[in-house]
Amino acid sequence: MRDKSLDVLCDELDQLLILATREDASATELERLNSLLRDHDELRSHAASVLRDEALLREELQVLCASDLLGPEAFSTSISGTFLKGQKKKAAWHREHSRLRRLLFSTRLLAAGLTACVVTAVIIVMFLFSRTIQNSSQPVRQPELVMQSSPKTTDNGVAVLTQSVAAVWDQETQPEIGDTLPLGVLRLKSGLAQIEFYSGALMLLEGPAELELLSADRCFCRRGKLRMTIPRSAQGFTVLSPEIEAVDLGTEFGFEVAPQGQTLVYVFDGKIELYPPGSQRAVEGRIEVLAGSGQLIERAGDSYAITAARQTFVSMQDLKLRSEEAVARRDALWRQRTQVLMQGRRVVALYNFDQDRDQDRVLHNRSIHGHSLDGAIVGCEWSKGRWPGKYALEFKRPGDRVCIHIPGEYDALTLAGWIRVDGLDRDLSSILMTNGWEVGEVHWQILRSGQIKLGICHSQQLQMIQGRMAMGYDYDSPDVWDLAQIGQWIHVAVVVDNTSGFVTHFANGRALSREPLQHKVKLRLGDAQIGNWRSRYQPEVAIRNFNGRIDELVIIGYALTDEEIQSLYQEGKPTEVLTYD
Repeated sequence: MRDKSLDVLCDELDQLLILATREDASATELERLNSLLRDHDELRSHAASVLRDEALLREELQVLCASDLLGPEAFSTSISGTFLKGQKKKAAWHREHSRLRRLLFSTRLLAAGLTACVVTAVIIVMFLFSRTIQNSSQPVRQPELVMQSSPKTTDNGVAVLTQSVAAVWDQETQPEIGDTLPLGVLRLKSGLAQIEFYSGALMLLEGPAELELLSADRCFCRRGKLRMTIPRSAQGFTVLSPEIEAVDLGTEFGFEVAPQGQTLVYVFDGKIELYPPGSQRAVEGRIEVLAGSGQLIERAGDSYAITAARQTFVSMQDLKLRSEEAVARRDALWRQRTQVLMQGRRVVALYNFDQDRDQDRVLHNRSIHGHSLDGAIVGCEWSKGRWPGKYALEFKRPGDRVCIHIPGEYDALTLAGWIRVDGLDRDLSSILMTNGWEVGEVHWQILRSGQIKLGICHSQQLQMIQGRMAMGYDYDSPDVWDLAQIGQWIHVAVVVDNTSGFVTHFANGRALSREPLQHKVKLRLGDAQIGNWRSRYQPEVAIRNFNGRIDELVIIGYALTDEEIQSLYQEGKPTEVLTYD
């Protein structure tokens, strides 16, 4: 039973804190306040039991602050929306106030003293909020809100890479399907690439080719072959070469800059106009080319009429057929690799997201540990995975999640998966999180900034970590996502290794960061959630559901090397590297 004397001390502590925040406390009162905080063990132990996830508590405090600024009418959409009217409302407030009071001041003030500005700000807000609740019948003067404009988000792209087959790029930046393409040069060593310009023009580029994007309706082909389909919205689209300027008038045409330097233009539908380079499109130099015909332009400038050779250019039907063949090979290779992983004794759980029509609310574990590690699907809908025929689960709503239980403790842990982020619309989005925050448990999340966060609980006692009192440490990666990566499939992985003493984040097979472990503890998952979070300590939790799709997740009880992570990425990426004759 709770000692009544403790309640008396808490009430005394309240009064002293209010005086201190008003700067009305005497020296004697300040000394008494410090004595209570320094010597009262029960308050500190209670704070340690409550502070399971400090991030959640900070979110709650932010909501409380916002509620005070917006007024009582806003409570229905915040944590305060659970407060009841009249005496129930007042009693609920006191319970919440008491919990936060003990939490905040036995941690913050114990660590930093009464000079901590964060504590002062929170106490002022709570004091004002208390007055608002207890005197809700009286008009309350609302503080003036200053709205600051967010920095503008810009897009420097002119086109999008929407399809590729066996594409090998001869450049440092390797475009992926879905990438926005800015102004600049593309060097396609081999394979096919489908490019959709912002103007609506559609291009099929065949390697080897070198193409410079000049705008959304203009490009320069230095070598290679391309096929253009121009809708009415993109009429006037221009393709240049060293010998000619081709202006489209709503057509379908082929364009080739041969190794010998001559340019060949073939019109399959409609017509185009050709002009000598630098002629400012003077009428006297114009050549009209109609459907079924073409033009060959020598490096010296001489030109000759030729017949359109449609069959020498890849068509949309050809691209579709080659793409289907490539997907079939990719799927077969991936399934072979999955079979190898399934037999690995150190692979704890392998979720390949194959849909079971008879049990479509079960996420089957394919590792040797079998159905005991199957996941229970809650809310999520089955959707398309990272290639046609591959399945994924889509996470959209706050209730969407997969509940799993992973037993055991590990000296090292590798978490890896293929995910597609459709939005960074909350501060924290779960990839995989334990329900609790016991020693060794992990929280793998995405920050609103586009970084990946791995939190590890290192202790059940409060410690000064990263400038704050906490029980765990956060290991953050550099930025992985920005607007250009939204909607794209990305392979993410994190390796925690007690032997080497490092935490390493990966994206698309590349190590992003390597950070020393602050403490070495046995790692464990236990009850956990894919794509969401369910705290075993709080009846109400901040929304952290993942917004996007997941189509593969593997949990390995040892530390994969950088080369093994790269292999996981290469063997599972949506496109393959092959060369067609």
